[in-house]
Amino acid sequence: MNPANVANHAYRTWTHDDGTLWPKDLLPAVLPASRIMLFAYNSNIALGSTNATIFDHASSLVSLLSEKRSVTRSKTKHLLFVAHSLGGLLVKQALIVASLNPEDENVHLIQESTLGIIFFATPHRGGNGVHLAEVVSNAVLRISGAASAKNDILTTLKPLSRSADSLTQHFRPLLEKFVYISFFETRPKRVKKSLLSWVSLVSHPPRIRYRMASVRHY
Repeated sequence: MNPANVANHAYRTWTHDDGTLWPKDLLPAVLPASRIMLFAYNSNIALGSTNATIFDHASSLVSLLSEKRSVTRSKTKHLLFVAHSLGGLLVKQALIVASLNPEDENVHLIQESTLGIIFFATPHRGGNGVHLAEVVSNAVLRISGAASAKNDILTTLKPLSRSADSLTQHFRPLLEKFVYISFFETRPKRVKKSLLSWVSLVSHPPRIRYRMASVRHY
């Protein structure tokens, strides 16, 4: 999420303190034949937010990726998604969208071409700390006096929410199609509760590998 409406949030997510944007600066050396793309979307919950839902963002990802693969004549090339936090839920929704559009070959091939997903701290079943995020968001809006569009981001992230559960159920038929690696933190944040509970991170798909990182989630 981007509650403070930080500029270039998508880039900052993958950038080290020393300025290294590792998908751009490090991956090409390891995967020289790959095409690396970054999808940015509005994940704001306070300042600068929109009423676009996770489904809307996922549909945008599918549309842009389909167009890019068509223009570059690479619509059958394999795909590997690397997603952080809420982005993991967005990728799952995007693959659901692609799977439900067999009449559009370019879109459907996104799901067919996907090898796997690497999740970083994705709250598959919602996460702790959503109430705190709501309080902070409301406080920011009151203090700033700014207007804010409502979206379903915080609703989806609530523990055991209907939105998260619905996404999990719709993704279930696709579980066997992909390989998964899931990373989650083991150190608490500098608040009473971690934003994410590691217990809530996984839906136990049969082909998932877990990696616990001795770090905090920021």
